[in-house]
Amino acid sequence: MLQEALEAPARLEAMLVADDDLYAGLADRLRRTPPRFAFTIARGSSDHAASYAASLIQLHLGRITASLAPSLWTRARARLEVEDALAIAISQSGSGPDVVETTRMARERGACTVAIVNELASPLAAVAEHVLPCRAGEESGIAATKTMLATLAAIVR
Repeated sequence: MLQEALEAPARLEAMLVADDDLYAGLADRLRRTPPRFAFTIARGSSDHAASYAASLIQLHLGRITASLAPSLWTRARARLEVEDALAIAISQSGSGPDVVETTRMARERGACTVAIVNELASPLAAVAEHVLPCRAGEESGIAATKTMLATLAAIVR
């Protein structure tokens, strides 16, 4: 974990100078069609990052933002109206089936979907309209130190 924490500054620096086109494309999309509201899709530590995203969106953009429990769609099959919403899915691996399925359904129902992932070749990245890579590299420690910091940086960016 110490080694990964020591790698974090260089990884963050590299992430912050990469992918300008991805962020510009998302910003352009949101300017053309501002979302009515936003919701996050995440589990575990990623859900803590999602809470941070919700606070920033509400504070700076004035859009109500809620955390959507994936089980509302994957288990309860709730009929949620998400057309013209912003859906932000956050996952280090991008492979959690409930997060992937919820993001897919949000996109099919007209939400602008964004995935913040460390693993670009992931199922979540494949179903989202916009993908923002963390570029944290491999995490071998239990605590996803680099990925969590990179996720927070992506949210602020």
